[in-house]
Amino acid sequence: IRGIAHDILSPVSQLDRLIATLGLLIKKEQPISPDLIGEINRSLSKISNIAKQTKALKSSNEANSGETSVSRPSAQCNLSSELAQLVYDLETYDEEIKGRQIKISIKTKRSLMATVLPEDCQRIFNNLIRNAAHASRPGSTITLELGANEAGPIVTVCDEGSGVPDGIRGKIFDADFTTKAGRGTGLGLPTVKYLCEKNGARIDFSSQVGHGSEFSVLFKSTNPAETGDHL
Repeated sequence: IRGIAHDILSPVSQLDRLIATLGLLIKKEQPISPDLIGEINRSLSKISNIAKQTKALKSSNEANSGETSVSRPSAQCNLSSELAQLVYDLETYDEEIKGRQIKISIKTKRSLMATVLPEDCQRIFNNLIRNAAHASRPGSTITLELGANEAGPIVTVCDEGSGVPDGIRGKIFDADFTTKAGRGTGLGLPTVKYLCEKNGARIDFSSQVGHGSEFSVLFKSTNPAETGDHL
């Protein structure tokens, strides 16, 4: 809870400062910089993202306690196009990824369709890529590999980061658990797990300390003929 409060208060404080600057410019009838509007939008986006993740985890807890059931969407999603747009947005607008010069590469042989809500697909991989970026060195590369096996389409997020120590591998999908003291909410990976389960997908990971991690999401295929193209 303390981590969530910290991550909300940080953009709220920044937003308060930016709005004060905006009010001063309006009062003096001075031009408003597009950069200022962009900073305001980014702060709002951070707050919105934390709120959505908290809501998702609340739904997950209710489902696990029997208060409600996890629905299984039947929407079709073009994984290739959704991920291409997400990578463009992150490389263009994400301050950490831009500032640390982290590259995001997509490897795919063809277009892949999966049974997942497009907005959930975006949130799953937004969290996984940001998680990979947090663990990565400046100038390193995060690779998204798209393929399929006999069970369905697979997307694997590979980073060149520090890896996950053996002692905490069983905790990384637990709510409120984070290794990023003071700047992590512990919401990202639990949210990913919940959204995967909601869409009938499965998430697995492997990691080697000092060499990086791989998180793989196996989706249900919208067309059985699409399976069989192994990574």
